[in-house]
Amino acid sequence: MKIINLDKEIFEHAFILCEKKFSYEEIINVLKNGNDVEKQIAILKIRFIENRKDAKLLVSHLTGQDGPIRESVAVKLNELLSVENCKIFDDVDFYPTYVEAVCDVNPNVSRNVISYLPKLEFAGELFDLLIKKTEKIFERIEKPDTEQKNFLTVRLFNLYWCLEAIGELLVAKNNLIVENRLNGLLEKSAIFNNYTIDEKIARIISLPFFNDVRCKIEKKIQNTDNFYVKRYLKQ
Repeated sequence: MKIINLDKEIFEHAFILCEKKFSYEEIINVLKNGNDVEKQIAILKIRFIENRKDAKLLVSHLTGQDGPIRESVAVKLNELLSVENCKIFDDVDFYPTYVEAVCDVNPNVSRNVISYLPKLEFAGELFDLLIKKTEKIFERIEKPDTEQKNFLTVRLFNLYWCLEAIGELLVAKNNLIVENRLNGLLEKSAIFNNYTIDEKIARIISLPFFNDVRCKIEKKIQNTDNFYVKRYLKQ
């Protein structure tokens, strides 16, 4: 009975908040002191951010929070970064948080974050962080935690999103210097014979940056039924 009452109370409170018009100061105060329901609704009501301090506060909620809050932040950042001249979030100090969120357990967080990464100015720094993140994934694969359930599945899920982010960045930014580290990571990724990861590999090596190593990697993924892999390899 208490749980039912609590759910009803939360629902009614959420409804009131949805109808309420928040001032900018109220939104920031909720981010600092509100509960999860209040934060989620307040985040979605954000229309602009006035200063770097408040931008940092919002970005900090992209990780380490409950799923609905993380998703709300990812959606809102994608929206705000689509606004012309919205440069306040294009801060290299925020980049590590963005890259961490790429591997969120919630795919909606990952998709929204990856969608706005190409809009950021300092692509070289972002690319380096994505490579380092991918390297750490392989370090964990090579030293597995046998007590964690579905260990390899989780790591392959992380790898998938890192490769997706790297691919999006390479497509959007044609002036990136692609280092040998990425070539090695692509070769390692191909050994899993994973349907979805092979698709991300194929997309990346179809780009002009990879003419020198394409043949070597292509041989590892060409025997697949994945339509998208075959399509990318024909390019």
